[in-house]
Amino acid sequence: MKKIPRKEGMKMLPLVWTMALSQKDDFFIEPFSLTKTRFRCFFEKTDGITERLTVYFHLSETEEPKDFPPLPSRIYFYGAYNPVSVRQVRSFGNIRELEPEEKAKLIRVLKDRLDGKDVGDNLPLPPSPEKKEEARQLIKTGKFYCFEPLYYEYNIYERD
Repeated sequence: MKKIPRKEGMKMLPLVWTMALSQKDDFFIEPFSLTKTRFRCFFEKTDGITERLTVYFHLSETEEPKDFPPLPSRIYFYGAYNPVSVRQVRSFGNIRELEPEEKAKLIRVLKDRLDGKDVGDNLPLPPSPEKKEEARQLIKTGKFYCFEPLYYEYNIYERD
């Protein structure tokens, strides 16, 4: 993986079709695997003196990585997308569980987006009606997290 400037990483990370978390720095993610987790992510860009990207997301109990650290902690956030060649994006940063009021706001944002409302973070691959309903059911349980990237990396490769 090659380090990229923060602004470039902030543009690339929200384009991912899929996402995963790991403590490992050599985790490999396919662009078409784990796409249902992306439907429960929200990428928030903030402008100001320091532009930043914050990722809010939900994981069901079965989706938490086996190597998940005690929180708050630092972890790798992996994603991939495939416009022509596969682009893997990785960010290392801080992760924490959301506070109850943050969780309520994220649930509202995710439900609104699943209902087709503009929430400022468009999904690169819109979910099917079945995937939308699955996401609605999944957010009833599980945990909600906030990831704040410290740096970004990416890799590009051609499909065989």
